[in-house]
Amino acid sequence: MPMVFTCAHCGTRIHIDEPWDSEPHAGQSWVCTNCGQTATAINKDVGSWPSPAAKIALVLAGFGLTLILCCGTIPAINAVKTNPRKARCMCNQREIFLAMQAYHAVHGQYPPAFTLDERGARLHSWRVLLLPYLGRQDLYRQIRLDEPWGSAHNQAIAAQRPVVYCCPANRSLGPTETCYRVVVGPRTMFPGSLGRAKSDVRHHLAMTVMLAETNSGVPWMKPEDLEFDRMSFRINDAREQALGSFHGHVAVVTMADGAVEELSDSLDPEIVQQMIVVE
Repeated sequence: MPMVFTCAHCGTRIHIDEPWDSEPHAGQSWVCTNCGQTATAINKDVGSWPSPAAKIALVLAGFGLTLILCCGTIPAINAVKTNPRKARCMCNQREIFLAMQAYHAVHGQYPPAFTLDERGARLHSWRVLLLPYLGRQDLYRQIRLDEPWGSAHNQAIAAQRPVVYCCPANRSLGPTETCYRVVVGPRTMFPGSLGRAKSDVRHHLAMTVMLAETNSGVPWMKPEDLEFDRMSFRINDAREQALGSFHGHVAVVTMADGAVEELSDSLDPEIVQQMIVVE
């Protein structure tokens, strides 16, 4: 049975196919296939980190569907492969997730997808609200939160996009754009101008998408994300807004438990949809 260990450097779960025993291998080191750092096995992550295949099986079971395993079937969630740009992208998402957790610890909820002015017009994105928790208090203090993101003053700051909001594999991004987005909707992790607490999530955190990469960019300060009611749930759908990436036939996403995963574009759109809702 494959054993699962977690890299302390980037949080990637490493699946070891050898039949390791827990005691003889405590302290053994290996090179993480994601970040390339040397990691040490303290113990196995028994029971706390379900495998990607197990996550899909649980989703299918939860919605009354039947999972058919056929010899030669391509896994819907791929194993992490060594790729420097993909590794940087996954580390970016992990850092954003940790900032989300820090925001939650202070405010008792995750940041809203966007803020509103007194007329109900959108002002700023969650990406702006996270800046103090990403170590960019200096940038946060320069932004006028009572002015729209596109005001002359705020647009002069847009070029200072934090590097964590840029995937190095997406060469089409402009200097003020990002490809990291959340899905906005009343049944998602980000219902709109109101924040959601972790306790509001009814699904297993390990099966709920919090953050995702898309294959198109938006200005990082702009309060624009994927809209649940108007997006496609087919990975890498070139015709509509959808989860996707420039890393091949996958989308890199972060689950609500902090795991960074790859979703294959062969994954059933109905399954993708159920992985985005929280109830």
